[in-house]
Amino acid sequence: MKEIHLLAILLVAALSVRAPYVFQESVWNDETVYMWIGGKIAENPLFIFSQSVAFHSYGYLLDVSTAFLSLFVSLLQASRIATFLASIGGVLLTYFLARELTNQWGGLAAGAIVALNPLHVFYSVRSLTDVWLAATLTLFAYAATRFDGGEKSGLLLGGSVVAAMMSRVTGVLVLPLGLAFLGARIYERKKLEKGTLYGGGLIVLLVIGILAANFLFFGSPLQFGGASLKGGIFTGSRAYYIEAAGSIYSLPVFLLALPGIYFAMKNEKGRFTALSFLTYFLWFSIMTGEKVPRYILQTVPLVAVLAAVTVYEAARMVKIDERAVAAGAALALLSFSGIAPFVEAKTLSYTGFEELGEKIAALDSAYSFDVIYSQSARQIRAFSGIEYASDGGKIKSLPEDTVNLTGGRVLVQLDVWEYAAPEWAYPLSQETLNGLAAENFTVVDYVEKDVPTQDGLIKAPVGFLLAK
Repeated sequence: MKEIHLLAILLVAALSVRAPYVFQESVWNDETVYMWIGGKIAENPLFIFSQSVAFHSYGYLLDVSTAFLSLFVSLLQASRIATFLASIGGVLLTYFLARELTNQWGGLAAGAIVALNPLHVFYSVRSLTDVWLAATLTLFAYAATRFDGGEKSGLLLGGSVVAAMMSRVTGVLVLPLGLAFLGARIYERKKLEKGTLYGGGLIVLLVIGILAANFLFFGSPLQFGGASLKGGIFTGSRAYYIEAAGSIYSLPVFLLALPGIYFAMKNEKGRFTALSFLTYFLWFSIMTGEKVPRYILQTVPLVAVLAAVTVYEAARMVKIDERAVAAGAALALLSFSGIAPFVEAKTLSYTGFEELGEKIAALDSAYSFDVIYSQSARQIRAFSGIEYASDGGKIKSLPEDTVNLTGGRVLVQLDVWEYAAPEWAYPLSQETLNGLAAENFTVVDYVEKDVPTQDGLIKAPVGFLLAK
């Protein structure tokens, strides 16, 4: 079968399991930060140089892509399409990386494993930076396999390091990997090649830019604003990602990847694929406090590639047809049946915010409220176009007590989703609405959505707007 046909099959598989969920209504508050930043950049491109972008995880690639696409579609659609395209690019990069280390059949196997990995699919349809880092880390590993000392390969390597850092703050871990690669190249070749010079130059410029930006925005060159490389206190075992390997990668794929580390380390081309995996897996296992599966998402493509390397080397040892490596793609089918339940379970939560934001914007235009108290301030800011009061707008978080819902003409937004709200607001109940009515608040609008119950889906209010 021709390689272009293999790529077409892989692309169709990746597209078909992601496309149905790209425009789901469910919107997490973290997603709306990137939507808001993308919208601000679309309004004023110079906003990209503001502290806000650096403060929120250095997600420049997602922010800029969202800004560009928002010129043609809604902000929600723009950010979702941007992440979706990054995920498809990551699948293709996995194919090409595995192809470099095995053959086209190994590339198909690794690409299929990522294309049908439930965790990767799930975050491919959320406006978050995780799949961006997964794609750019895979790009770095691929650039390392393609490095030949020439100018183009040097620019590819340096560019991949820049892309990783611009995708998410933890992309900074690619910096030492890139420098280690170039240092090893100089040591082994006993000379400074043009590619090493070009790649190193890009990395040095990146480091200077990051240090200067951090100093300018946060007062210290080593401060990354609100983002953290180490997280807070440990909330899980350091063996958490090993224990959760079955749900993150699928256990057979993870177990096959372990000997793949050995085979890749023996191969000069594959050394930094293995080292990239080990760097991120060990960092998040040992150094990072919070243990969340998506934090390790960037290792999913690398594990798929290392698993393909194991199958490839085993096939060589027993001297069977090289096409047998494609059998590794069957491992992807172990995950396939879990994709729909995994993704669909979350599509009916955190809904209604786009409509709530639009209704708030219309009401504010008509009545010019002095204060807008919001239970889900990030979502409402993104979809209403109204800023936080601290930034010259009107939106404030809910106070701890209803007696503090003051400030003149007041609008209050409540919903059934945001559990971090004060006790009087969450969980939302008729008692909550009655209490506000007793303080002269009137329900002026609400949003209904399909909500899962023991009796199936029913239409129910998920958000209310009350005014006084």
